[in-house]
Amino acid sequence: MLTKNQKMITVLIAIALFMETFDLSAINNALPYMAKTLKVEPINLKMALTCYLFLESLFIPISGWLSHKLPLKKILIYSLMIFTIASFFCGIATTPHEMVVFRSLQGIGAAFCTSIGRLTLVKIFDQKKLLAAINSVMSISLIGTFMGPPLGGIITYFFSWRYIFFINIPIFLIEFLLIKKFLCFEEEQNIDNVKFDVIGYALISLFLTSFYIFFDLALFYSVNILISCLILILGISFLLTYIHWCKKKKNPVMPLSLFKKNSFRVGMVSNFTFRLIFGSVPFISMLILQTRLNISPIASGLLLANIAAGMILMKRVMHLITGRFDTKSILIFNSGAIGILVLFICLSFYFHNFITLLFSLFFYGFFASLHYSILNIISYTEVPKELSSNANTVINTIRILGINFGIAFSVLIVKLLLSFDIKFTNAYILCLACIAVIAFLNIPSFRRLQNLQT
Repeated sequence: MLTKNQKMITVLIAIALFMETFDLSAINNALPYMAKTLKVEPINLKMALTCYLFLESLFIPISGWLSHKLPLKKILIYSLMIFTIASFFCGIATTPHEMVVFRSLQGIGAAFCTSIGRLTLVKIFDQKKLLAAINSVMSISLIGTFMGPPLGGIITYFFSWRYIFFINIPIFLIEFLLIKKFLCFEEEQNIDNVKFDVIGYALISLFLTSFYIFFDLALFYSVNILISCLILILGISFLLTYIHWCKKKKNPVMPLSLFKKNSFRVGMVSNFTFRLIFGSVPFISMLILQTRLNISPIASGLLLANIAAGMILMKRVMHLITGRFDTKSILIFNSGAIGILVLFICLSFYFHNFITLLFSLFFYGFFASLHYSILNIISYTEVPKELSSNANTVINTIRILGINFGIAFSVLIVKLLLSFDIKFTNAYILCLACIAVIAFLNIPSFRRLQNLQT
């Protein structure tokens, strides 16, 4: 059982994560209206989403190193402050370029906020209490995912999408007062002699930047295919250079030695692919509902809220499932279930069957949440306490990259299908079918797993 102080800390971390999850899910719903105001096509406003996730993934490695230099409490407060100030400027943005700039600043704040929040849990709780703490935090933060689509739809429909950003201001003020009063725990500041791996970070940053430029230039601009491929090759070369550098460096920014741990390696690869799925399904579903089926933002938000509802229910029954079935069986079953449910979502859109869509989204959220929870826990199973900060950095970077690549991958598939003169609606549905295939492809890797324990 968690102590009273530990429960309060989990609530504080959950509120911080709530701000990000609500922001992301609400903006997905408001995207068509934002595009109309900023005078661009909804799918072309995707850069406002990906630049946020890109900057978040770019600054997570810095947050891991900074956690050794400054108190976690101070970093958390400043990161929330940056996120809130950027939210205000997003709310008053008048052009797509302004939105991209301020969303990027939001992503920097979110990088420190989410990474430090999760690291705080790892630092405070031992292995036995960590699962309970993570479940408590995720249950509260998932309310943001649950409330985001319908509340974002209500705000957009009756007021303006701009208030989705402004609502972060009062939440920050409440969180600030609570953190100052209740977030108290002993912190070890004993690694001051560890220097930041500037070269390693530069290589990782260049790798991420190259891939980001490749996807955006290839998708939205008339760039020669040869130039796009050269940028992709350049990105891969930066990654290979970092791998070589990492072998020589004593304290690399993202130690690849963690991947020698079987559970960590499986957790990261699967986390990336399933975060890719999770980034794609809500994004494409919202575009189909609002731009193809002309569903109001409120109704489409209520439909997509079923994903979060399924996630919240799973958190309540997860201990029953993990107590009865082994991890390997759950991961194999979940992969197939998620793939089948995404196919059901495709069929629901094709036949305009909203009852089937409602149940498919709900159970998709249920099994997806179970999957992520188990993958997150097994990722830490073999990681020593002294490497928890490094592991946290890698896990959060992979998580954000997966969602980012999911959105980019979706747009890439849709654009490719449209080039064959396929109708918009059918292109979106076929894109979801391709996403379902990714879930099925994970099953063979899970069948080879042995001795994984949560």
